[in-house]
Amino acid sequence: MPVKLNNNYDLSKHVIILTGATDGIGKIVARILAGFNPKKLILPARNKEKGNNLLEYIKSSNGHANNVEIWEMDLADLQSVKSFANKFINEIGELHILFNNAAHHNCKPMGAPPHKQSTYFYEQYTDNFTHN
Repeated sequence: MPVKLNNNYDLSKHVIILTGATDGIGKIVARILAGFNPKKLILPARNKEKGNNLLEYIKSSNGHANNVEIWEMDLADLQSVKSFANKFINEIGELHILFNNAAHHNCKPMGAPPHKQSTYFYEQYTDNFTHN
């Protein structure tokens, strides 16, 4: 049975960043968040074409995309992350909600041999929380 969402959420005073939004769960979360009218929903994308496709998907799914922006960022490139952060600080300056949802597309920790799983989980963690 599908989960029924309460449509009374008001995120109009919230600036949100959602990483990993161009595919999978992140894509669905982006669509849902856009429908709750956030002040600003920033969706970083490594691939500009996928980012544009995501924006079109959100528009066609619920029509709420006026406050959604696709910003270029590659979490595997520290300079790209720094540029994103500087742009965010200079243009927006406030953040209320951060969803760290990015992942490696070729990473399959549960299907990997046990001795490799911790390495894959570590890669996912570093994508979202560190830059070694």
